[in-house]
Amino acid sequence: MLPLGRQLAYALAAALAAAVLSSASVSVSAGTPEPFKPEVGQAGQDVIWVPTPARAVERMLALARVGPDDFLIDLGSGDGRIVIAAARRWGARGFGVDLNPDMVRLSEHRAREAGVSDRAKFYVRDIFKTDLREASVVTLYLLPELNLRLRPQLLKLVPGTRIVANAFDMGEWEADEVDTTTASMLRLWVVPADVAGHWSWSFGPKGHLRSFELDINQQFQRISGVVTLGQQRLRLRNPKLKGSELSFVLLEQQRADHGVRSDYVGRVKGDVIEGEMTGGMDGKRLKWTAKRRARAGSNPV
Repeated sequence: MLPLGRQLAYALAAALAAAVLSSASVSVSAGTPEPFKPEVGQAGQDVIWVPTPARAVERMLALARVGPDDFLIDLGSGDGRIVIAAARRWGARGFGVDLNPDMVRLSEHRAREAGVSDRAKFYVRDIFKTDLREASVVTLYLLPELNLRLRPQLLKLVPGTRIVANAFDMGEWEADEVDTTTASMLRLWVVPADVAGHWSWSFGPKGHLRSFELDINQQFQRISGVVTLGQQRLRLRNPKLKGSELSFVLLEQQRADHGVRSDYVGRVKGDVIEGEMTGGMDGKRLKWTAKRRARAGSNPV
């Protein structure tokens, strides 16, 4: 693997080349005056301006599955192309933030030219002081150290919020999807629900309840866990967490040569999981509700 410095240099060189080649496709119509003409590579507070190529913008928005019900926030929005494209092609609403007032004015100008100024807004703001709680999609093209500084704030967003980054990663938080169909490497993360801790539920008629106790370990969207059922300790099989959607399989060992499979699918809502269990001892589909009794490393909830 190349040293990080060389990786950054190569990524920047590729981005500069792609940005120059694609610049004509994102400029306003000929003869229309612009309030400001940015230069690729111009210095900002923490980064230099290298615009995301038009093709990569389209792929980023497609990767995030942006739609008319989404609210998109672009951190370091430059000339506004991502927010404008989301509003124009997908009907989304949103805003971009940038510390350069000239870039913000240019973005507002281009939004008016595109006819989406009612859905695409731009503000002079620090990305680290921007309230992201309204976002269903966050886009960014920042250096790795800035991504890592933003990561705690991003992880506090509503589970299911989609985050798309051009070129750089989020450290140990692995992407849920990666797109390499353009010259840029694009990554998608889905903010995971907090599921770590001790959960319990039961099935069966009164007097014959079968009680399940589940301990979940979590690192970002990666989870593992063990269910205690009587004398059995059952490891979660194929556990998956995407946003607030949780699923796993239990295999109860009834005999040395026979197990009973149960498939669980649910939605996490704070300290409750609601969903269905299919299979089990009776082979039926049952409503499933689990409650968290204690968070990881904390007192009972």
